[in-house]
Amino acid sequence: MIQKQQYGMPIHDNRLIAGDNLSVLRTLTADLSVAKQVKLVYIDPPYATGFDFQSATVGMAYSDQSRGATYLEALRCRLLLLHKLMSDDGSIYLHMERLSRYAKPKCTRHGIPDRKKNIEMLRMIIEASSNPDELALDAYAGSGTTLTAAGSLGRRWIGIDSSPAAISVSCDRLRNGTPRMGSYARKTYIKRAAGEKFPDADLSFGLWIDSENQLFTARFAHLP
Repeated sequence: MIQKQQYGMPIHDNRLIAGDNLSVLRTLTADLSVAKQVKLVYIDPPYATGFDFQSATVGMAYSDQSRGATYLEALRCRLLLLHKLMSDDGSIYLHMERLSRYAKPKCTRHGIPDRKKNIEMLRMIIEASSNPDELALDAYAGSGTTLTAAGSLGRRWIGIDSSPAAISVSCDRLRNGTPRMGSYARKTYIKRAAGEKFPDADLSFGLWIDSENQLFTARFAHLP
């Protein structure tokens, strides 16, 4: 992996990583600053819907085409790698929702079925399962909710995502804070004004790219 950009002073080793999480997690198992150091894992993987998802604000968000045995095997491989990264007293939270038709909570130490991912819930999880300066990891970082919550509570964090839209949104959110929301369809969506920042901005993180995959290197070349 290569570091493309550092935002803020490198006070913490926070990393937002653009790339396939399977490849990135394998690489992290050889990183002594990460392997057996992760106190908290939270993942909210795709739900095996068989669809591609679009965002009203950023276009193509992510593909959710894998289903059945293929989907379960992909998730199993990632859970095994995540386990290698966790400390002996670490916790893993797997957001279930529609995934519950494929997997059972026994795959994790904590199951959270049928609850929406939101920053209040994540703050509760992070406070309950980690301490300040300990390391949290989200292998399906999405819009950066877990990373924002972890940073606001003084935890170090690593986020991984393969979607250019997700990485772009996360970068903006971490640098400038979470904007007030509204309805995009009703044209009440509240955009951040030029230069405006919100209280949960976290200016200390590095943007990394999985350089072993040329497709990802090209895909994320445009990022700030």
